[in-house]
Amino acid sequence: MDSAAPPATAADSVGGFIVTVFRSSTSALKPVEVTAAAERCRREIAGIEALIVAGHPDLQGLCRALADWLAELRIIEQEICAEK
Repeated sequence: MDSAAPPATAADSVGGFIVTVFRSSTSALKPVEVTAAAERCRREIAGIEALIVAGHPDLQGLCRALADWLAELRIIEQEICAEK
């Protein structure tokens, strides 16, 4: 393992919460794979939004999942912009 490589994760304290940030691994993916990953995020987001609108009882869990998928999509979109 290369000692100069950055750690896979980094922890920071934000507003009293510990936030773990994972290094994006999309840079090793082909453009088609990055596009497919973005589309998967959009499908997952749409599914979660549909459950929220339908009145699913686990609103807190769905909001967490929605935040996770939106963050993943943002990371992927940043990778796409960085490649251009």
